Amino acid sequence: MYWSPETEQDLVCDSMTCNRFEKILSIEHLNDNDLMRPRRGGAGYDRLFRVRPLIEKLNIQFEACAEKEMWVSVDEQIIPFKGRHSLKVYMMKKPKKWGYKVWVMTRASGYVHKFVFAGNYTSSEKKAVEEGLNKGKIRGNSFVTLKRPAA
Repeated sequence: MYWSPETEQDLVCDSMTCNRFEKILSIEHLNDNDLMRPRRGGAGYDRLFRVRPLIEKLNIQFEACAEKEMWVSVDEQIIPFKGRHSLKVYMMKKPKKWGYKVWVMTRASGYVHKFVFAGNYTSSEKKAVEEGLNKGKIRGNSFVTLKRPAA
């Protein structure tokens, strides 16, 4: 993406080649695989375990940098992806049909306060996702605008 003529980013392109970036990305680890408990298939298994520290750090930073607003919106979005992954979903009504489904809480300007992955989950995983945004009050394919409590 950064090296594509249509979306080229000089800062990235001048720093390293696309091949070098892909090599670094292929060996990057964000979490220690030995700490993964329970293992794949077990109750409570986190399919996003390997990237969970990044997701948590992003959500903390988004919230810390955000100016508090009275109104926020929560809506589903798709992160386009055509590769193979168990969390990839097909959403017929989206412009980009294949990818990762996420629920995103934003303010009116579009700034993200928080996001939660909501793709192909089992029922127990889905419950945990729903609790991640507003204690389970967001369900289904709905668009919700919430009023923040006055601070």
